Amino acid sequence: MSRTARIGLRSRSAEHRFLIVLLVLAAGVRLAAVPWGFPLLLHPDEWAVVDSAVEMARRNSFEPQLFLRPDHLEIKLSYVAFAFYASFVVGAPIEVAFDADPLPFYAMSRLVTVLFGVSAVALGYVVGRMFSPATAKLAAIFIAFFPPLVTNSVYATPDVPLAFVLLAVTYACMRYLSTPGWKPAAWAGALVGVGITIKYPAALAGLAVALVIAWNAVQQRGVRDFLRDAAASFSAMVLAVLVISPVLVTNFTGVREALERESRSTHLGADQLGFWGNLLFYGESFARSAGILLSVGAIAGVVLLVRRRLSIGLPISLGLIFVIAMSALPLHWERWGIPAWPMVLVVAAVAFAAFVESRNQRLRRCGVAVVAVSVTFLVLSSIQQVLMLRSVDTRLESQEWATRNGLTPTNTVFEGYSPFRPGSPATLFSHFEVRDDGTLVPLRPEATQYVVLSSAMYGRFEAEPERYKEQVNFYDKVAAQYQRIATFESTHDLRSTDLLELSIPTVAFDLARWVASAEREKVGPTIEIYKVPHEDQLE
Repeated sequence: MSRTARIGLRSRSAEHRFLIVLLVLAAGVRLAAVPWGFPLLLHPDEWAVVDSAVEMARRNSFEPQLFLRPDHLEIKLSYVAFAFYASFVVGAPIEVAFDADPLPFYAMSRLVTVLFGVSAVALGYVVGRMFSPATAKLAAIFIAFFPPLVTNSVYATPDVPLAFVLLAVTYACMRYLSTPGWKPAAWAGALVGVGITIKYPAALAGLAVALVIAWNAVQQRGVRDFLRDAAASFSAMVLAVLVISPVLVTNFTGVREALERESRSTHLGADQLGFWGNLLFYGESFARSAGILLSVGAIAGVVLLVRRRLSIGLPISLGLIFVIAMSALPLHWERWGIPAWPMVLVVAAVAFAAFVESRNQRLRRCGVAVVAVSVTFLVLSSIQQVLMLRSVDTRLESQEWATRNGLTPTNTVFEGYSPFRPGSPATLFSHFEVRDDGTLVPLRPEATQYVVLSSAMYGRFEAEPERYKEQVNFYDKVAAQYQRIATFESTHDLRSTDLLELSIPTVAFDLARWVASAEREKVGPTIEIYKVPHEDQLE
């Protein structure tokens, strides 16, 4: 073996060791947070995956009947995991085992998401390798420790699985540009179909595939090739949907109704921004998690790709297409931007790698320093998120207090995200009336001995006091007329992360204090519990 071959072999071996270590670390931070919230079920959307998989078992069917997002790929993967667990561990049917203890089933569905999240790290490395070895390593590190990707990798929700699939579409498009043909075009289309079975907006990836095929046709001046590749891509997309979830095609009425329901224009705390406001919202959401340096790096990466005319980077425009499309919707949620962030992180890695690999020694040193600061910020922020997910939630603490003090769902009026309804929204205004003198009176006094409020609900109204004057006035009356007997608040009040990279020393100190503390920190919404006086005591 020649000296050059030996060097190349050692280099590849070192890259493999790097990737294995990184994947282990990425899996570790995600697995540590899988028990989040237990024994309570705190996430408002996980039921769509878990309950649907169990419902399939009750019907003895492999076709989901829920079309919300539609989540069908995750539902079916969860079903397979449930069947294995129920058969070989519990020794009972899925539905029987679930009714006895639902927590293991939620944990298994979360593990499915963890698998997608860790796989996205490896895929980010492969995509980055299309540019350079340094880009590959940086992209993988950024994806491994980007806080929203870490946090959402432990929820049984579709955002991280979709992020993985869109990144896979990006890679398939890159391969198509490298070696054009109907086969890579078909792979790209099939991946779009897989994405659609996870979440409907994955259809936007079809635009990126069409853009890449059209770009290649213009460069090669091949109309026939364009028609062939476009047909192969579209056919593969439809075939993938039919293979994974044919009910999405055969029951189009259910799909249409779900799309109409999900495209509503109003939602408490998530509307009224408009297109430019939504676009700014997603930009700020990314910047808060990525930090200033990484955000600037993403912009610099776009400029670098354009200046160098690197057509291989064209598929990464899928990230921009996705964010723009999400901004055009009436509502906005931070999690809606998650599928685009791996591609943005790859672009930032391109810019950082250009500095690290620069022939100019000063630029190279500067690049290494910038990378060190950014990675430190991401790692500390991710650890902080995991510790918060492992902390005691105020809803659990207040539920235990309520049990000790005789509060039950039958003698208490409560709103959503509170001890008696910890994982879903709900209001309580309809349980009361306001007399002419301004007194707040319960409609059913015998069932309203206590009132439980949650900042996860009243905070949304108070954030828009002009729009929700009546609701804010209701909360003011509760505070003024009823006796507050207990309050449960988060003990983690750190705000230094608002300063992004400048907060690194403070965050490190906070984490050290948190780990060393004998008493577990408490996180979650503020829970306020009020005693309702007898009617003759109301004024």
